[in-house]
Amino acid sequence: MTTPAPVPVSALDQLEIQELVTRYNHAIDRGDVDAWVECFTPDGAFEGIFGRIEGCAALHAFATGLATGAEGERFRPMRHWTTNFVIDLDREDGGGDGGNHGGNSGGGDHARMRADHLLVRPTRAGVELLLLAVYRDRLRRGDRDGDRGWRFSERVVEVQGGTAV
Repeated sequence: MTTPAPVPVSALDQLEIQELVTRYNHAIDRGDVDAWVECFTPDGAFEGIFGRIEGCAALHAFATGLATGAEGERFRPMRHWTTNFVIDLDREDGGGDGGNHGGNSGGGDHARMRADHLLVRPTRAGVELLLLAVYRDRLRRGDRDGDRGWRFSERVVEVQGGTAV
């Protein structure tokens, strides 16, 4: 049995998803907890070196700790760098036929993304690499108060190395 070929998202969806990543990076780097939580669906999950965090309240508490708490001190100040995006419609979550599922660009409402990630901390001596990782994401469109925008339904950080591990 062969695995079906991935179904790419439209160019507009690619840009919207990359804009979501940019908003996510800027929000967490600047300690804007509410803006960071807005990048997730209401039932969204984040999984990384601190474990798995699910739902808006838990995501908010996590981001608050990262921005102002002792657990986030080793990361501050931080800068997220994300690149090498591979984005496809998610066949398992209803986006696999490439038809119109009510989206704003003619694609499905579920997607998967893989991207490479560096987390760095600027210092007086230069830049310290905190984390080298791969993001494996599930995305869903239109899950916040009628907003048709893309959000993370699941964001998994697969750590490859770095000093923060």
